[in-house]
Amino acid sequence: ALRQRLNQAELLVENWHTLMPLKEPERSVVRKGAESDEAYTRRVLGKLAGFRDLVVINDEAHHAYRTPADTKISKREAEERGIDLDEATRWIEGLDRLHKTRRIQRCFDLSATPFAPTGRTNTDEGLFAWIVSDFGLNDAIEAGLVKTPRVVVRDSAVPKPPRCAPSCITCTASAKSTRT
Repeated sequence: ALRQRLNQAELLVENWHTLMPLKEPERSVVRKGAESDEAYTRRVLGKLAGFRDLVVINDEAHHAYRTPADTKISKREAEERGIDLDEATRWIEGLDRLHKTRRIQRCFDLSATPFAPTGRTNTDEGLFAWIVSDFGLNDAIEAGLVKTPRVVVRDSAVPKPPRCAPSCITCTASAKSTRT
């Protein structure tokens, strides 16, 4: 019975950029105004716009969070640390708009980096509060769920092969390309 219900599910896979609000044209004869929540929902959900009680699965969810009110980080400091504060809030604001019109029943966040990026060393206290499972990379490697990471090292100790002849087209062409 559960399998039959699962087979009835409709699935939509979107990049988070779809959740960004439309930019208003700077100059236009017709001023359309801001996109309504309903129009936004229809644009983002497309053929699934008629559905209600949605389930959302956020991959790379460490990019989608609300900045805590007690966080004191300036835009300049965020830029220096490579943190995009707008990205995180836009993603969440987009989900808020979908929830307002179609109700998000459940939202599952998946992330290998369950921290709000601060540019500092992360500790257990910095973990997102809604974490259900913490399964580290070492555990995943030992369980055979992911490949073992490898670091490729170029060996510069091996001498280059000798050129075959001054008239060889391949050797002459590669010698010219390394000089430029």
